[in-house]
Formats: sequence, structure tokens, C-alpha cells
Amino acid sequence: MIRMLNRWTVILSILNVLVSFSWVDPLHDLLILTDDLHAHIEEGERTIIEVLDYDALKQTTDYIETSGFKQREVTVDHELYERELTGFLKETIEIEHLTSEQVFRMTYHLTGDVVKLFEHNRIRDEVNSFIGTIYTGARRDYACISLPEYDTLSGRHTLEKWIDEWDIIVDQKLIETDFFVVSGYTDRLQREIPTEHNKMNIQLASRIGASGDTTFTIGTPILTTEY
Repeated sequence: MIRMLNRWTVILSILNVLVSFSWVDPLHDLLILTDDLHAHIEEGERTIIEVLDYDALKQTTDYIETSGFKQREVTVDHELYERELTGFLKETIEIEHLTSEQVFRMTYHLTGDVVKLFEHNRIRDEVNSFIGTIYTGARRDYACISLPEYDTLSGRHTLEKWIDEWDIIVDQKLIETDFFVVSGYTDRLQREIPTEHNKMNIQLASRIGASGDTTFTIGTPILTTEY
């Protein structure tokens, strides 16, 4: 999947200054940026996180259950719901009890063929309408896409090519034997994460797997490293 090694969490120092994003759909924004890569994108994902109190959660849970989600797991401090609107997308909602003070973290996760989602306005509108109903402006909203190495897309120079094409101002860079990750800012995306000295809204990464094949990921900074 699009999960990177735990050692990449060095990049996550940016979370200390993370603030709420606007209501821009980061996945749609990302797919517009990468329009010429759509034929090669294998999959993508969107992750949304918000902390709720008990009363807000109760109202939200009622709506989740009437929106086609099925409860798959339930324990004292954890619930998992799933929904498949189409054969090419999967949505999950995970609810975690954080403290004894009735505070909960709700995580929405969408995975699958996000290019098809981009092309189907009705389905995209249904997904965004649902998200807009259960989440508020306090949410944290991330997106990421994954694509394999191919003829004209190979090696570390590919990331450097994207940096030039998308006018990315590089803020952080991490290089190791099997992976390369760059975080920065481009005004071609509509959102940003303020950091101590600069701002970020994009992260590019390449990783060489055990088979020797390279996978590229493009997304909002936290998602390409943590998820």
C-alpha cells in the first residue's frame, strides 16, 4: 500500500505546528496537479481525522449507520465501519475511545481507484457530501496517490523533474539507500501546512521495495510517511 517505513517519521516534526485545513478536497486537488500521470496511478487514498466528544459522536454514528456503512468490529474502546459505494472504492470509519473523559478520535479512510472517482462526479459528490456532514472545519484532511516505475518514470531524477515542473520550493529532504523523500510547497495546490519557518503542502517520495521495483508516492506531507 502507500505505507512508508517508520523511520520516515523524522519528517513528521511538522505536526507540531499543524493547523486545520480549508474545505478544499485534497485528493481532487492532487489529481488535478497530476493530470498527466492518471494513466499510471495504481491507487490512492484519503484520510480524515477529527476528535469528537460523546454527544457529537452519537449524532455522527447514527448518520454513519444510515449512510450504507456496516459495523465490522466493536469493542469497549474501538469501532470499525465499512462501505463500498462501487467496486473500485472502499471506505472505512474507525472510532477510538481516547480517554475516560468521553473523547473519541474518528478516522475516515478512502482507498482504491481514485482516478475513476475523479472521473465520476456523482460518486465524488456523494463522498464529499458525506464527509461534509460528519466532519467539521476542525478536521485534518490528507490525500496521497501511488504509482509504479515505468519507461519514462524511474529513479530519483523523477522527483527532481516533478519539483521543477510543479515549481516546488523544497523545505525538507531525506535520502537513504532505498528511499528518497522531499517535502515542500507549491502554489499549484490550494492548501498549506504552516511550519516554523516555511509552509508545506506536498511531499514526493520514492521507495525501492524488496523486489527491486520502485514505487512513487505524491501527497500531503503526513500521508506519504505515516499511512
